Amino acid sequence: MTSKTKVQKERLKSAIDSGSSSVGKLSQKNPRKNDESKIQQSFIRWFSLQYSKLDKLLFAIPNGGKRSKITASIMKSEGQKRGVADLFLSIPKRTYSEMDYKNGLYIETKTDIGKQSKVQKEFQKAVESQGYQYTICRSIEEFIKTINDYL
Repeated sequence: MTSKTKVQKERLKSAIDSGSSSVGKLSQKNPRKNDESKIQQSFIRWFSLQYSKLDKLLFAIPNGGKRSKITASIMKSEGQKRGVADLFLSIPKRTYSEMDYKNGLYIETKTDIGKQSKVQKEFQKAVESQGYQYTICRSIEEFIKTINDYL
């Protein structure tokens, strides 16, 4: 185990043990309606602690949630699209092979039982065809592995 991984595991354990974080609730078998939000919040908190210098480059894309019809209409007019992933990491991944080059990383947050909608699958296919990486993360552990592998 690398020292980087060890520090990350210690931070994760600390967040769970402190009780001030929703991280410990992420492995529940019966997710509540807002669990996707709690999972995503833990992703952002961890990333901000682990990669503080890159913090501004990981951001949420606010597509979900309940809105008034007027607000929904305004957001649609401003370019909001159905199916877009929840998070975007705007850092290109450079490797020695051009075939492995990625323009950025889209992350869809799901619970253990969450499934992609048809429009989410269409979005995934579209961005992957343009050289972006797309992944679904269902837990903080999956997110940590995804980010560490990507960076």
